Amino acid sequence: MSASYAVSWRDSEGSTDCGRLELGLRALRLEGGRSLEIAYADVIGVSVGRGTGDRLSGRTSVVLGRRDGRPIWIAPVAQQAALLELHDRLLGLTGTPASAE
Repeated sequence: MSASYAVSWRDSEGSTDCGRLELGLRALRLEGGRSLEIAYADVIGVSVGRGTGDRLSGRTSVVLGRRDGRPIWIAPVAQQAALLELHDRLLGLTGTPASAE
């Protein structure tokens, strides 16, 4: 069973997109103008921080640290209350310790 969230996201190159985040069994998938799949095993940190860029500027976001050194910022679109829920679920799925940014 997967959970789904309406989100905006930005990668480390500054590309932003809006769409849907799905939490699968082994990976999360971001679908929008482009698709991105991130295996939980490739996530080395999950934190909450401020987003930058067009759609995320100043918005509180879940920040995923990845093994390849390219973080990604993810912000729920409609329900800011979903931020902590998403953060906690990603911590559980990735098995990473909580950290502050």
